[in-house]
Amino acid sequence: MDTIVTEKFVGMKNGLPRTAFGQGSQPIDFNNDGLVDFIILNTGGNDTGTSQGYVLVINKGDWQFEVLEDPVLSSIGGLSSNTNGDKFNENSPYGSLVTGDYDKDGFTDVLLCGNGPAGRYTMLLRNVNGDHFEEARVFHPLPFDEELTKKGIYEQLEDTTDPETGADVPGAYIDKPTLKPMQMSHGSVVFIDLDGDSWLDVVVTGYAEARENMGEITGNQIRFYKNLQNGEFQDVTNSPSLIEAASTVLNTYGMTVDGTMADVFRAWGCEEGITLALDFDQDGRTDLMQLGTQGCSWGWGGTRTLKQSNQLRNISDENGFRFEEIPTDITPAAMASCYRFICVDLNGDDYPDYMTNGWTSKVNPATGEAAGWGRFVDLSDNSTVYNTYFFNDESNEVFGGYLAKSEPSVNNFGDFDNDYNMELLTSDYTGSPDNGRNDQQVISWNKTGVEFYAPEEVGEVNVTPEKGRVTVEWEASDMNNGNPAMFNLYIQDKQSGALRMVVPANLETGKQLAYAMFGCYVNTGNEDGAASYVFDKLPVGDYIVGVQAVNYAYQATAWTTTEVSVTESDYVGVSSQSVARGMQVIVNGDAIVVTSASDISVNVYNMQGAEVASGMTNEPITVNGKGVFVVKAGNEAVKVVK
Repeated sequence: MDTIVTEKFVGMKNGLPRTAFGQGSQPIDFNNDGLVDFIILNTGGNDTGTSQGYVLVINKGDWQFEVLEDPVLSSIGGLSSNTNGDKFNENSPYGSLVTGDYDKDGFTDVLLCGNGPAGRYTMLLRNVNGDHFEEARVFHPLPFDEELTKKGIYEQLEDTTDPETGADVPGAYIDKPTLKPMQMSHGSVVFIDLDGDSWLDVVVTGYAEARENMGEITGNQIRFYKNLQNGEFQDVTNSPSLIEAASTVLNTYGMTVDGTMADVFRAWGCEEGITLALDFDQDGRTDLMQLGTQGCSWGWGGTRTLKQSNQLRNISDENGFRFEEIPTDITPAAMASCYRFICVDLNGDDYPDYMTNGWTSKVNPATGEAAGWGRFVDLSDNSTVYNTYFFNDESNEVFGGYLAKSEPSVNNFGDFDNDYNMELLTSDYTGSPDNGRNDQQVISWNKTGVEFYAPEEVGEVNVTPEKGRVTVEWEASDMNNGNPAMFNLYIQDKQSGALRMVVPANLETGKQLAYAMFGCYVNTGNEDGAASYVFDKLPVGDYIVGVQAVNYAYQATAWTTTEVSVTESDYVGVSSQSVARGMQVIVNGDAIVVTSASDISVNVYNMQGAEVASGMTNEPITVNGKGVFVVKAGNEAVKVVK
């Protein structure tokens, strides 16, 4: 690789906020306008004079951006008032934020974890009509008497004081769920379709702080939440299929096994590491990858080392989520999610490669000793076999290219010259407030001469309309290595132009507009090549459906399209932002009031499309129950939460 310094920055341009330690930031088409927006981690910090936090940046087109002040994102904070350069999620930013449309309403939602002013958090942020986020408390916990860690997911009474002894008496838990996911930090969050039903399930790993005075165990956990296809999730971590699979791993290493959910925590509770979704063995099913330090809580023991690099091969079936753990050749490095992790195909064989900074006990053949701190590049050998290249921790050089070592620089990748080869990009941020900053963008051009090929185009696409939904089916096409590609889809209303797309891409060329994590794409879910996806909550209308194939270098085919009409639907849809903002809906307990200059009828629907209440504008309408409702008045409609 050849290295070239392309530009020097002082501050930021075009409306983008100044940022430091931005590893883990993610692209998102927040408002479905076809332009790539961003959720940026770690604006501020590193002596910028502002506190750190999440920021939503809207793409206005023509290379101009605008920060959208979102109350929910702002309330989460990031690192309280810290401005001195610490990183998000306790130094584990990569994988702490992912995007996906969990409820299939057409708008991309956000799942994140970390440790902020209010303590550890795992949160699902629902995108409301491309206008703002709201916290979605939609996670049903395990039964009260089966849950090992109730803190944060069951309500508790206030602590009291014993009037006779003056001793503190911890408040007891009560059987009333908070509907939050397990509150964790220092781990990863994952959107992944584990059971092949085209609805995104949720996996969360990290450190859960329990109330030890209530007999709970503080430590690393992993939680599995099944998507119930109604906007809600169910914790299934205690399912027999998961416990059996985890116990098999523990028995292999002579570790503690007790046949409970704690076995799942012991096997896959991940600390200082990355848990991410991709089809590692390319059998058509999305797997979990765990790279880094595994948990050492809940009774460890045995011969398993703390640093791991494993595929959790997805073998889920009708009996529940299930995995087979398979060790890989990828370097198991501590703090992999902190120090500039990269996952993308660099050598054109259609398998993703990995770049990791951190500490490993893996032996460097050149020295015959454990490599320790360093930089590690694992290149696939036209298969799931990987060859490791070791680089000095103090050097900026990797294959002749430049990757920053100094804090708080971030390394990334991209095809900057449209030759289908991935280049390396470093934002090198050095210096100090006393001697001035030296901010530069450094591109290392890919001069390997490797030929990259897009997958085969998708053949015939078949669509089946139902009430308010469309099922899309196609025969999986292959990547150049003969294995199934990943797939991206869109559906567009022919009249209004309203667009839903799994991953942002150009409608004319098919080019991917962002490098989202691979778990966002659709896999076949099976080995027979038959692929399908469901678009749900569609209003009546005529639609264009497109499917394209994508590989691990983010090369994509043109779209294969077809047309379909939805003739029946209870779902009224949601109007554009300008319309939605023009109708004011006031929620006061069980009463909803729609204010309007005219007296017109109002209808209220639940998220299953059934009408639950009706009335007139400017008058209270009683709506029983809690949840998300669609309020329609005339040609206007908005969603509300009560």
